[in-house]
Amino acid sequence: MTGLLTEVHLVDGSLYQVSQNPDSLYRHGMARYLAVFKQYGVDSTQFRKSVEYYTANPEKMQVMYDQIMDVMTAKTDSMNKVREKYDKAKTDSITKAQAKIQAAKVDSLKKLKHTTKK
Repeated sequence: MTGLLTEVHLVDGSLYQVSQNPDSLYRHGMARYLAVFKQYGVDSTQFRKSVEYYTANPEKMQVMYDQIMDVMTAKTDSMNKVREKYDKAKTDSITKAQAKIQAAKVDSLKKLKHTTKK
């Protein structure tokens, strides 16, 4: 159930990027939820009954959500590392490009000075 709920919450989060009118949410969201249910071999009725069970057993639900938070934190940390590498690579590329442009300007100025002296 922990994995299933984690995936359901990821779908929940992904729906913030979909147009917020009811038809779009239903059309895009339902297919995503059904794909998650299929992946875990459950249907919406089984999912609802599981949620009702855990709601009636808050201690068990708390343990499960502690695990979900650990997974989500690990995913966030992983994405942040990837983003940092991307940002660093982007910054390095820009810095290199600026250095090449500066070097070309200096070289052009040297050539211009050399041709004007003759």
